[in-house]
Amino acid sequence: MLATVRLEVEERSDRDVLRRCAKHVETHRNGVLLGSLAGFVGLSLLMSTGAYPWGAPGHETVGAIADQLIAGRRAEVEVRKLLKPGESLQSVSIWADCAKGYCGELTAELREFVHRNPRHAHYHYTDVPFQAAAYEEGGVGTSDDDVAHILKQCIAVLKGATDHGANPHGLSLREALLLLVHLLGDVHQPLHVGPAYVSDKDAFVVPASAAAVDNVLIFKTEGDNDLIFESQSMHGFWDSRAVEDAMRRANVRTPEEFAAFLMRASPDMPIVTGDVTQWPAKWATETLGIAKLAHAGLSIEKREAVENRSGQTHFVWRVSAPSGYAQTASTLAATQVTRAGYRLAAVLEAVWH
Repeated sequence: MLATVRLEVEERSDRDVLRRCAKHVETHRNGVLLGSLAGFVGLSLLMSTGAYPWGAPGHETVGAIADQLIAGRRAEVEVRKLLKPGESLQSVSIWADCAKGYCGELTAELREFVHRNPRHAHYHYTDVPFQAAAYEEGGVGTSDDDVAHILKQCIAVLKGATDHGANPHGLSLREALLLLVHLLGDVHQPLHVGPAYVSDKDAFVVPASAAAVDNVLIFKTEGDNDLIFESQSMHGFWDSRAVEDAMRRANVRTPEEFAAFLMRASPDMPIVTGDVTQWPAKWATETLGIAKLAHAGLSIEKREAVENRSGQTHFVWRVSAPSGYAQTASTLAATQVTRAGYRLAAVLEAVWH
Protein backbone atom coordinates (compact mmCIF):
# COMPACT_ATOMS: atom_id res chain seq x y z
CA MET A 1 0.00 0.00 0.00
CA LEU A 2 2.80 2.41 0.86
CA ALA A 3 4.49 1.80 -2.49
CA THR A 4 1.24 2.58 -4.31
CA VAL A 5 0.82 5.86 -2.46
CA ARG A 6 4.38 6.91 -3.28
CA LEU A 7 3.88 6.13 -6.95
CA GLU A 8 0.68 8.15 -7.12
CA VAL A 9 2.33 11.11 -5.37
CA GLU A 10 5.28 10.99 -7.72
CA GLU A 11 3.00 10.92 -10.76
CA ARG A 12 1.05 13.92 -9.51
CA SER A 13 4.33 15.68 -8.77
CA ASP A 14 5.56 15.13 -12.32
CA ARG A 15 2.37 16.52 -13.81
CA ASP A 16 2.37 19.48 -11.42
CA VAL A 17 5.97 20.24 -12.35
CA LEU A 18 5.08 20.23 -16.04
CA ARG A 19 2.16 22.58 -15.45
CA ARG A 20 4.35 24.97 -13.43
CA CYS A 21 7.00 24.76 -16.10
CA ALA A 22 4.51 25.84 -18.74
CA LYS A 23 4.18 29.14 -16.89
CA HIS A 24 7.65 29.88 -15.53
CA VAL A 25 10.37 28.26 -17.68
CA GLU A 26 13.27 30.11 -19.24
CA THR A 27 15.89 28.70 -21.57
CA HIS A 28 19.39 28.44 -20.14
CA ARG A 29 20.92 30.63 -22.80
CA ASN A 30 18.23 33.30 -22.49
CA GLY A 31 18.68 33.21 -18.72
CA VAL A 32 22.39 33.96 -19.11
CA LEU A 33 21.61 36.89 -21.35
CA LEU A 34 18.98 38.25 -19.00
CA GLY A 35 21.49 38.22 -16.19
CA SER A 36 23.97 40.07 -18.38
CA LEU A 37 21.54 42.76 -19.45
CA ALA A 38 19.36 43.19 -16.38
CA GLY A 39 20.92 46.49 -15.44
CA PHE A 40 21.32 47.83 -18.95
CA VAL A 41 19.36 51.01 -19.71
CA GLY A 42 16.59 50.46 -22.22
CA LEU A 43 16.61 46.66 -21.90
CA SER A 44 14.20 46.24 -18.99
CA LEU A 45 11.67 44.59 -21.30
CA LEU A 46 13.93 41.58 -21.39
CA MET A 47 12.82 40.77 -17.88
CA SER A 48 9.11 40.73 -18.67
CA THR A 49 8.65 37.16 -19.87
CA GLY A 50 10.32 33.77 -19.74
CA ALA A 51 10.67 31.58 -22.82
CA TYR A 52 11.26 28.05 -24.00
CA PRO A 53 12.71 27.13 -27.32
CA TRP A 54 9.48 27.75 -29.32
CA GLY A 55 7.81 28.76 -26.05
CA ALA A 56 5.59 26.39 -24.12
CA PRO A 57 2.66 26.95 -26.53
CA GLY A 58 4.86 26.03 -29.49
CA HIS A 59 6.11 22.79 -27.96
CA GLU A 60 2.66 21.88 -26.69
CA THR A 61 1.21 22.50 -30.15
CA VAL A 62 3.77 20.11 -31.63
CA GLY A 63 2.71 17.46 -29.12
CA ALA A 64 -1.00 18.14 -29.67
CA ILE A 65 -0.65 17.66 -33.43
CA ALA A 66 1.16 14.35 -32.96
CA ASP A 67 -1.39 13.20 -30.35
CA GLN A 68 -4.14 13.61 -32.91
CA LEU A 69 -2.23 12.02 -35.78
CA ILE A 70 -1.34 8.79 -33.93
CA ALA A 71 -4.75 8.39 -32.25
CA GLY A 72 -6.12 4.90 -32.77
CA ARG A 73 -2.90 3.55 -34.25
CA ARG A 74 -0.28 1.15 -32.92
CA ALA A 75 2.07 4.06 -32.23
CA GLU A 76 -0.43 5.45 -29.74
CA VAL A 77 -0.60 2.09 -27.96
CA GLU A 78 3.20 1.94 -27.65
CA VAL A 79 3.45 5.56 -26.57
CA ARG A 80 0.87 4.96 -23.83
CA LYS A 81 3.07 2.21 -22.42
CA LEU A 82 5.81 4.79 -21.79
CA LEU A 83 3.62 7.62 -20.52
CA LYS A 84 2.15 7.83 -17.04
CA PRO A 85 -1.62 7.97 -16.47
CA GLY A 86 -2.97 11.35 -17.52
CA GLU A 87 0.06 12.23 -19.66
CA SER A 88 0.00 12.97 -23.38
CA LEU A 89 2.61 13.99 -25.93
CA GLN A 90 1.36 17.54 -25.46
CA SER A 91 1.73 17.51 -21.68
CA VAL A 92 5.24 15.98 -21.67
CA SER A 93 6.52 18.23 -24.46
CA ILE A 94 8.28 20.50 -21.92
CA TRP A 95 9.84 17.75 -19.79
CA ALA A 96 13.31 18.29 -21.29
CA ASP A 97 13.24 21.96 -20.25
CA CYS A 98 12.06 21.03 -16.77
CA ALA A 99 15.30 19.05 -16.47
CA LYS A 100 17.12 22.41 -16.54
CA GLY A 101 15.45 23.37 -13.28
CA TYR A 102 13.02 25.93 -14.68
CA CYS A 103 9.94 24.20 -13.25
CA GLY A 104 10.85 24.21 -9.58
CA GLU A 105 12.37 21.34 -7.64
CA LEU A 106 13.33 18.38 -9.82
CA THR A 107 11.33 15.20 -9.45
CA ALA A 108 13.15 11.94 -8.72
CA GLU A 109 12.86 11.03 -12.39
CA LEU A 110 14.41 14.30 -13.50
CA ARG A 111 17.18 14.12 -10.90
CA GLU A 112 18.16 10.66 -12.14
CA PHE A 113 18.17 11.86 -15.75
CA VAL A 114 20.27 14.93 -14.94
CA HIS A 115 22.72 12.86 -12.90
CA ARG A 116 23.37 10.57 -15.87
CA ASN A 117 23.28 13.39 -18.43
CA PRO A 118 25.28 16.33 -17.08
CA ARG A 119 25.43 17.92 -20.56
CA HIS A 120 21.69 17.65 -21.21
CA ALA A 121 21.36 21.41 -21.79
CA HIS A 122 23.47 20.95 -24.92
CA TYR A 123 21.00 18.44 -26.36
CA HIS A 124 18.63 21.21 -27.45
CA TYR A 125 20.62 22.87 -30.22
CA THR A 126 23.44 22.84 -32.72
CA ASP A 127 25.36 25.96 -33.75
CA VAL A 128 25.94 25.60 -37.50
CA PRO A 129 26.50 29.01 -39.15
CA PHE A 130 23.23 30.01 -40.79
CA GLN A 131 25.00 30.57 -44.12
CA ALA A 132 26.05 26.89 -44.33
CA ALA A 133 24.51 24.78 -47.07
CA ALA A 134 23.91 21.74 -44.91
CA TYR A 135 24.28 20.18 -41.49
CA GLU A 136 27.45 18.10 -41.72
CA GLU A 137 28.67 15.90 -38.89
CA GLY A 138 31.91 17.32 -37.54
CA GLY A 139 31.28 20.73 -39.08
CA VAL A 140 31.54 24.06 -37.29
CA GLY A 141 29.05 24.24 -34.45
CA THR A 142 28.19 20.53 -34.34
CA SER A 143 28.96 18.10 -31.52
CA ASP A 144 28.20 14.57 -30.41
CA ASP A 145 25.71 16.05 -27.93
CA ASP A 146 23.88 18.34 -30.33
CA VAL A 147 20.19 18.14 -31.17
CA ALA A 148 20.64 16.08 -34.34
CA HIS A 149 22.80 13.48 -32.59
CA ILE A 150 20.53 13.16 -29.56
CA LEU A 151 17.43 12.81 -31.73
CA LYS A 152 19.19 10.03 -33.63
CA GLN A 153 19.96 8.28 -30.35
CA CYS A 154 16.39 8.68 -29.10
CA ILE A 155 15.03 7.07 -32.25
CA ALA A 156 17.55 4.23 -32.06
CA VAL A 157 16.61 3.53 -28.44
CA LEU A 158 12.90 3.48 -29.24
CA LYS A 159 13.65 1.05 -32.05
CA GLY A 160 15.29 -1.28 -29.53
CA ALA A 161 19.00 -0.39 -29.61
CA THR A 162 20.74 -1.26 -26.35
CA ASP A 163 24.45 -1.13 -27.20
CA HIS A 164 26.61 1.74 -25.97
CA GLY A 165 27.44 2.88 -29.50
CA ALA A 166 23.79 3.58 -30.32
CA ASN A 167 22.88 4.76 -26.82
CA PRO A 168 25.99 6.33 -25.27
CA HIS A 169 23.91 8.31 -22.75
CA GLY A 170 22.12 5.27 -21.41
CA LEU A 171 18.67 6.67 -22.14
CA SER A 172 15.68 4.64 -21.00
CA LEU A 173 12.78 4.10 -23.38
CA ARG A 174 10.72 6.70 -21.53
CA GLU A 175 13.55 9.24 -21.51
CA ALA A 176 14.08 8.68 -25.23
CA LEU A 177 10.41 9.40 -25.90
CA LEU A 178 10.26 12.50 -23.70
CA LEU A 179 13.42 13.92 -25.28
CA LEU A 180 12.17 13.09 -28.77
CA VAL A 181 8.92 14.99 -28.23
CA HIS A 182 10.74 18.15 -27.15
CA LEU A 183 13.78 18.04 -29.42
CA LEU A 184 11.62 17.52 -32.51
CA GLY A 185 10.39 21.03 -31.81
CA ASP A 186 13.88 22.38 -31.17
CA VAL A 187 15.37 21.07 -34.42
CA HIS A 188 12.71 23.01 -36.31
CA GLN A 189 13.44 26.30 -34.51
CA PRO A 190 15.82 28.11 -36.90
CA LEU A 191 18.04 29.68 -34.25
CA HIS A 192 18.48 26.31 -32.52
CA VAL A 193 20.20 25.12 -35.68
CA GLY A 194 21.62 28.07 -37.62
CA PRO A 195 22.70 31.06 -35.51
CA ALA A 196 24.97 33.91 -36.54
CA TYR A 197 28.67 34.36 -35.92
CA VAL A 198 30.04 37.92 -35.83
CA SER A 199 33.49 39.21 -36.76
CA ASP A 200 35.56 41.82 -34.97
CA LYS A 201 34.39 44.14 -37.76
CA ASP A 202 30.79 43.61 -36.60
CA ALA A 203 29.71 41.67 -39.66
CA PHE A 204 28.14 38.23 -40.04
CA VAL A 205 30.80 35.69 -41.01
CA VAL A 206 31.29 31.98 -41.57
CA PRO A 207 34.10 30.55 -39.41
CA ALA A 208 36.52 28.37 -41.36
CA SER A 209 36.79 26.02 -38.38
CA ALA A 210 35.69 25.66 -34.80
CA ALA A 211 39.11 26.90 -33.69
CA ALA A 212 38.51 30.15 -35.57
CA VAL A 213 35.74 31.06 -33.13
CA ASP A 214 38.06 32.67 -30.59
CA ASN A 215 35.84 35.51 -29.30
CA VAL A 216 38.50 37.92 -30.48
CA LEU A 217 38.27 37.88 -34.26
CA ILE A 218 35.10 35.79 -34.50
CA PHE A 219 32.39 35.62 -31.85
CA LYS A 220 29.62 33.15 -31.12
CA THR A 221 26.23 34.75 -30.53
CA GLU A 222 24.99 31.86 -28.35
CA GLY A 223 22.12 30.94 -30.62
CA ASP A 224 21.53 34.64 -31.42
CA ASN A 225 20.94 35.41 -27.76
CA ASP A 226 23.64 38.05 -28.16
CA LEU A 227 21.75 39.74 -31.01
CA ILE A 228 19.34 42.34 -29.57
CA PHE A 229 16.21 43.08 -31.58
CA GLU A 230 13.47 45.38 -30.34
CA SER A 231 14.73 45.27 -26.73
CA GLN A 232 14.93 41.47 -26.53
CA SER A 233 17.28 38.82 -27.79
CA MET A 234 16.67 37.64 -31.32
CA HIS A 235 16.54 34.11 -29.92
CA GLY A 236 13.83 35.16 -27.49
CA PHE A 237 11.90 36.82 -30.29
CA TRP A 238 11.76 33.54 -32.21
CA ASP A 239 11.13 31.45 -29.11
CA SER A 240 8.14 33.44 -27.97
CA ARG A 241 6.86 36.35 -30.01
CA ALA A 242 6.94 34.61 -33.39
CA VAL A 243 4.68 31.83 -32.09
CA GLU A 244 2.50 34.21 -30.08
CA ASP A 245 1.98 36.35 -33.19
CA ALA A 246 1.11 33.26 -35.23
CA MET A 247 -1.49 32.23 -32.64
CA ARG A 248 -2.91 35.74 -32.52
CA ARG A 249 -3.22 35.86 -36.31
CA ALA A 250 -5.01 32.50 -36.18
CA ASN A 251 -7.34 33.90 -33.51
CA VAL A 252 -6.59 31.05 -31.09
CA ARG A 253 -5.58 31.03 -27.45
CA THR A 254 -4.51 27.47 -26.60
CA PRO A 255 -2.12 24.89 -28.08
CA GLU A 256 -5.08 22.58 -28.75
CA GLU A 257 -6.82 25.29 -30.76
CA PHE A 258 -3.61 26.18 -32.58
CA ALA A 259 -3.00 22.53 -33.47
CA ALA A 260 -6.53 22.20 -34.85
CA PHE A 261 -6.06 25.40 -36.87
CA LEU A 262 -2.73 24.28 -38.33
CA MET A 263 -4.10 20.85 -39.25
CA ARG A 264 -6.92 22.28 -41.37
CA ALA A 265 -4.53 22.73 -44.29
CA SER A 266 -2.14 20.20 -45.84
CA PRO A 267 1.28 20.65 -44.26
CA ASP A 268 3.96 22.42 -46.30
CA MET A 269 6.49 19.69 -45.64
CA PRO A 270 9.12 18.11 -47.89
CA ILE A 271 9.00 14.34 -47.59
CA VAL A 272 11.98 12.72 -45.86
CA THR A 273 12.55 9.04 -46.57
CA GLY A 274 15.11 6.35 -45.79
CA ASP A 275 16.51 5.24 -42.44
CA VAL A 276 14.49 7.02 -39.75
CA THR A 277 17.60 7.51 -37.59
CA GLN A 278 19.03 9.70 -40.37
CA TRP A 279 16.02 11.99 -40.54
CA PRO A 280 17.17 14.45 -37.83
CA ALA A 281 20.28 15.47 -39.77
CA LYS A 282 18.13 16.03 -42.87
CA TRP A 283 15.71 18.14 -40.85
CA ALA A 284 18.61 20.19 -39.49
CA THR A 285 19.73 20.89 -43.04
CA GLU A 286 16.21 21.94 -43.96
CA THR A 287 16.01 24.21 -40.90
CA LEU A 288 19.23 25.91 -42.01
CA GLY A 289 17.22 27.13 -44.98
CA ILE A 290 14.72 28.68 -42.57
CA ALA A 291 17.61 30.15 -40.56
CA LYS A 292 18.76 31.94 -43.71
CA LEU A 293 15.31 33.51 -43.98
CA ALA A 294 15.41 34.39 -40.28
CA HIS A 295 18.63 36.35 -40.85
CA ALA A 296 17.70 37.84 -44.23
CA GLY A 297 17.96 41.61 -44.15
CA LEU A 298 19.26 41.80 -40.58
CA SER A 299 21.73 44.63 -40.11
CA ILE A 300 24.12 45.06 -37.21
CA GLU A 301 23.71 48.58 -35.85
CA LYS A 302 26.26 48.63 -33.03
CA ARG A 303 28.15 46.54 -30.51
CA GLU A 304 27.76 46.97 -26.78
CA ALA A 305 29.79 45.53 -23.90
CA VAL A 306 27.76 44.05 -21.05
CA GLU A 307 28.80 42.51 -17.76
CA ASN A 308 27.32 39.30 -16.42
CA ARG A 309 26.72 38.41 -12.79
CA SER A 310 30.20 36.95 -12.51
CA GLY A 311 31.73 40.26 -13.51
CA GLN A 312 32.80 38.99 -16.92
CA THR A 313 32.33 41.26 -19.92
CA HIS A 314 31.09 40.09 -23.31
CA PHE A 315 29.54 41.71 -26.36
CA VAL A 316 26.02 41.95 -27.68
CA TRP A 317 25.00 43.42 -31.01
CA ARG A 318 21.91 45.50 -31.67
CA VAL A 319 20.33 44.57 -34.98
CA SER A 320 17.61 46.03 -37.16
CA ALA A 321 15.29 44.08 -39.45
CA PRO A 322 13.44 44.90 -42.65
CA SER A 323 9.81 46.02 -42.65
CA GLY A 324 7.40 43.14 -42.14
CA TYR A 325 9.98 40.98 -40.39
CA ALA A 326 7.68 40.07 -37.49
CA GLN A 327 4.90 38.90 -39.81
CA THR A 328 7.34 36.83 -41.86
CA ALA A 329 8.69 35.29 -38.66
CA SER A 330 5.21 34.33 -37.43
CA THR A 331 4.42 32.67 -40.76
CA LEU A 332 7.66 30.70 -40.68
CA ALA A 333 7.11 29.75 -37.04
CA ALA A 334 3.66 28.36 -37.82
CA THR A 335 5.12 26.34 -40.69
CA GLN A 336 7.91 24.94 -38.55
CA VAL A 337 5.66 24.04 -35.62
CA THR A 338 3.35 22.23 -38.03
CA ARG A 339 6.23 20.32 -39.60
CA ALA A 340 7.54 19.34 -36.19
CA GLY A 341 4.14 17.97 -35.13
CA TYR A 342 3.63 15.93 -38.27
CA ARG A 343 7.19 14.64 -38.17
CA LEU A 344 6.93 13.63 -34.54
CA ALA A 345 3.97 11.48 -35.50
CA ALA A 346 5.87 10.17 -38.54
CA VAL A 347 8.83 9.10 -36.40
CA LEU A 348 6.59 7.28 -33.94
CA GLU A 349 4.81 5.54 -36.80
CA ALA A 350 8.14 4.56 -38.35
CA VAL A 351 9.41 3.20 -35.03
CA TRP A 352 6.24 1.20 -34.37
CA HIS A 353 4.95 0.58 -37.87
